[in-house]
Amino acid sequence: MPKELLVSPQGELMWAKVLRPGVVNKGKESEKEQWSIDLLLSKADAAAQAFVKTLKQAFIDAHGSASKPGPNGLPFKTYLDQNGDETQLWQFAFKRNVVTKRGIELSAPAVQDAKGTPWPEDVLIGNGSTGKVAFSTWTWTNPEGGKGLSLNLEAVRVLHLVEYSAPDTSAAFGEPEEGYALTGNETRSPVVEQQTQPVAADSSWDSDEIPF
Repeated sequence: MPKELLVSPQGELMWAKVLRPGVVNKGKESEKEQWSIDLLLSKADAAAQAFVKTLKQAFIDAHGSASKPGPNGLPFKTYLDQNGDETQLWQFAFKRNVVTKRGIELSAPAVQDAKGTPWPEDVLIGNGSTGKVAFSTWTWTNPEGGKGLSLNLEAVRVLHLVEYSAPDTSAAFGEPEEGYALTGNETRSPVVEQQTQPVAADSSWDSDEIPF
């Protein structure tokens, strides 16, 4: 039976890793590749309030009204600003593993513009872009205690693009200085592709409860 797809309200897209997956839990036994994106919605917005109510009801439908969410049991939280202070925004996390726990490879999430045109892989989606996220839900129970609901990333529609661009570092150090200069004879290591999107410093989303 196909999974039911739901669509979020329009909001601000953050930390988009939907064109190329990022690495989570790096260096740990649970390290894995994962597509992901976060969505910010105003707590004062009626559509956002209805969205939160829908997700809470999905949790209750799966686990019962007497159940309480465990750690990271709900896929949203209050967004913190750069100073770590609470804002009047909710932050929603959508994730999709490249390979499931059963070893099944998943396709990338579909990404499109406002007209439904497939998104080009070389146009990165920067923070501050706006859009909607299509997703399915997954409810889970941790054997060690705690129940939860996760949002499986299925597709993204970008309605307004703020294109990601890396900071210009060409003039960061000013004029050349005395010191080592490359000779061309240095030992070369294999090239590792640099991640083009920032990884969120908050690790509270890195829950192993994501079922894939």
